[in-house]
Amino acid sequence: MELYRLLGEARVTERPDKVFICCERCKQESSLASIYRAKGKCSNCENDTWHIQATYMARQDTADGTSLALSAMGLSILTSSGVSIGGPLPVEKRPVNGFDIHDVPGATLEEIADPSINPQIKLDAFIQLKRNEQFQLHRERMEKNGQECLQCGMLFVLNDKKPWTLVGTCSKVCCSARFGVNDYAMIEDQVIEKSKELAPKVKLQQRNSQMIHTICPACNHEFDLPKMYSGIHRKCPACGAKVRVPLA
Repeated sequence: MELYRLLGEARVTERPDKVFICCERCKQESSLASIYRAKGKCSNCENDTWHIQATYMARQDTADGTSLALSAMGLSILTSSGVSIGGPLPVEKRPVNGFDIHDVPGATLEEIADPSINPQIKLDAFIQLKRNEQFQLHRERMEKNGQECLQCGMLFVLNDKKPWTLVGTCSKVCCSARFGVNDYAMIEDQVIEKSKELAPKVKLQQRNSQMIHTICPACNHEFDLPKMYSGIHRKCPACGAKVRVPLA
């Protein structure tokens, strides 16, 4: 029932065009129906964790300029082979985005696959729910680690591969406006030189943001550890006592 409540809160704004469900252990692809029959387990290796891969496609027009013009006027003509190049535009779909959900419990997929309520609708809602959670996590990280663009106020993350971020702007467009020019190419050399001056300071800030300040309760020695050690015990480099690293 809790899953149904959560799925009801997930408003599906975009349904994936393709969804693959495979066993997290043996990588064998399976269907919701077979997962339901196996009570959430893989029929090949009895594993009960799954990987869901959703692919979103974009429609790409393949018609040439003549077809587009004719279609706009509601006309069509026949080629020498008798094929119409007017009317409905031929289109194809190409993958543009993917979304992966790892370690999905078998019990969750079994509940989604229950045929008493349309499984496809529940699966779409589950994928949307996980996308919403990822977006919220990304937003929280941006609010915590990002900084405001000096030109437009949008949050962005410093990146030494993008020199315009090191001078306080989120994009080339904002960087150009900040320097009072229309074309970023006019100031690119100037921005690169400025970013080289700021790069060491930025790298130090990034390093510090990934570290946790720790104090040994035995000898009061202060030291920094990477956030990957958050919540676990490490030895104090001064006295060797075990110190619980603060939570990040």
